Amino acid sequence: RADAASAAAAFAPGGATVALDALEATAAECDLVVNATPLGMAGERVPVPDGLWSAGHWVCDLVYHPAVTPLLAAAGAAGARTVGGIGMLLHQAAIAFEIHTGVPAPLDAMRAALPA
Repeated sequence: RADAASAAAAFAPGGATVALDALEATAAECDLVVNATPLGMAGERVPVPDGLWSAGHWVCDLVYHPAVTPLLAAAGAAGARTVGGIGMLLHQAAIAFEIHTGVPAPLDAMRAALPA
C-alpha cells in the first residue's frame, strides 16, 4: 500500500517512496532501497534492471527466506551493501512473544535459533 510505504519512509530524514517502475530513473539519487514486498520468497526476482546498483547503495530486502534473495545477490554482486529480512523476523517474533506472555523476549536464545 502506498500510504503505508509513505508513512514508513517518513521515519528517515529525506525518505521518500518510489514506484518500482520509476526506480531506474531515481536509483542514482537513492542511498537506501527497501523491498517490502514478498517478491523473492519463491526465488523470483524483483523486476529491477541489471546494472542498477552500485557501491553507494544500501539494499534491504525484508524477505527472510531465502536469506539471500535474487535482489540481494544482484545488489551485492554490484558492490552494494545488503541487509536481509532475518532481523525483522526476529524482532517481530520478539514483539509477539512479549504481547502473548507479558515478559521480555529472550532475544539471545531466539537469535541463536535462527538459521545461519
